[in-house]
Parts: sequence; structure tokens; C-alpha cells
Amino acid sequence: METEYLYPQLADRGTYNDWKENGKRDAYEIAHEKVAKILSEHYPVYIDPAADARIREHFPITLKPEDMKPGNGRW
Repeated sequence: METEYLYPQLADRGTYNDWKENGKRDAYEIAHEKVAKILSEHYPVYIDPAADARIREHFPITLKPEDMKPGNGRW
């Protein structure tokens, strides 16, 4: 069915009553929650840890490696 219709990820296709019953959240609130979720869970590893350590030996990088992992409380 999704090949024929576009189902938005942020917009609500439900009825007005459904929207009221679900807390009347607008697209901004939904997007804000989605961004917060992504920032708290998505920590890609682009640089090999050994290469990261060598880079940190030569440059004054203040962001700690543990701050770039899930559960750091940063976001």
C-alpha cells in the first residue's frame, strides 16, 4: 500500500478526535521528540579507536571518547 500513497512520519492522518485523545501534539512537538531520540541513540563510529587515540595524542581534542557513546547523558 505504501507504494501508492505517502504516509508522513510526522503529520497525523487521524481524525480530529483521535488527535485530541492523543494529547494534541503538533508537528513541532513530534519532530522535537524524534530529534531528541535520534541524538540520544545514534552514535556512529567513523574513526577506528586506534586511529582516534593517535589523533588525540597530537591534537588537543576536548570531546572525550565516552561522550560519544550511548548513555553519556550529554543529550
